[in-house]
Amino acid sequence: MLCLTLMCVNGQLAGNGLITYFMPVMFQNAGVTSAQKQLVYNFANSILSAFGAFSGASLTDRIGRRRRLYIGAFVLAVLLAMVAALSSEFGKKGNTNVTGANASIAMIFLFGIVYSFTYTPLQALYCAEVMRQDMRAKGMAVHILISNCAGFINTFANSVGLGKLGWKYYFVFVGWNLCASVLWFLFCVETRGRTLEELEEVFNAPWPARASAKKVRVALKGDGVVQVVEDEGH
Repeated sequence: MLCLTLMCVNGQLAGNGLITYFMPVMFQNAGVTSAQKQLVYNFANSILSAFGAFSGASLTDRIGRRRRLYIGAFVLAVLLAMVAALSSEFGKKGNTNVTGANASIAMIFLFGIVYSFTYTPLQALYCAEVMRQDMRAKGMAVHILISNCAGFINTFANSVGLGKLGWKYYFVFVGWNLCASVLWFLFCVETRGRTLEELEEVFNAPWPARASAKKVRVALKGDGVVQVVEDEGH
């Protein structure tokens, strides 16, 4: 249930709500005031985010879940910090530095790609994987409930925060993503390539996240002896 809660909350409060609901405000903070340019940039961001989501989905079984989540959350924190720094410098009224404003837009685009690569393919998949088969229906109901509660914050709190703090509000999500990265590293269970029985054994371990990082290899020697070797993962 902890892994499910982390996915629901972090998946909704990683800063994606700023992109989804308040993209024009972020563009204004970055110094882009033209409505036509904002429309074009918004469309471009949607295309790039879709590319990130498709790429993440296609690589899900290659790179797993745990490493993607804790590294992805850290990268999101770095990108949002860069958006805030660039917006503070080049988003001032009367700024004529087009290069600086474009750099801010590029960081926003990169944030959308990384978020879509990290969270979009896993939000429903991972929540189902970490629940026992007899609990998956209830678990997915809880997933929807928690996600909607977190989405409520995206819808209403972000407008107030952006209105009062402007680009400084981004640092709320910078801190959140840094904390999320640590939590994913400590508690995220790797589910890639494991059967339900193996996952049950992992979750019954004293430290499930560490147990899930171990790779078990079974080797059959020439004398018929079966040898089990455990490798520490990441």
